[in-house]
Amino acid sequence: MTKKMFSKISILILLSLLLNQCSTYTVKNDMSKKGELTKTPKWYIKFDREDKSWMYETASSVSPDLELAIKKSTLLAKAKLYIKNIINIIKISKATVLILTIANIMKAAIMTRILLRT
Repeated sequence: MTKKMFSKISILILLSLLLNQCSTYTVKNDMSKKGELTKTPKWYIKFDREDKSWMYETASSVSPDLELAIKKSTLLAKAKLYIKNIINIIKISKATVLILTIANIMKAAIMTRILLRT
């Protein structure tokens, strides 16, 4: 066998293997007959919504245009995060007011003790 013939056969085998690998990928059919999803992925439902320094949220939206659906769902997720932040701020401010109230009561109690001693 000549060198040219060997190189042509090796290139042909290499190309056939590459083309064969392209055709083996199959997508799992997760849709019903109507074209709707039958089940929601677990990672979408159950995930840590808060980390040490990050907050996460998910949202979904339906629209005739894919880009509009993405924008809508992004806006909905941002709104959920905004509401979470407002609730956290309210909790922190309530705790701060409670601490300040307790401190003022203690200060008043100390002042009345001092006034009663004299």
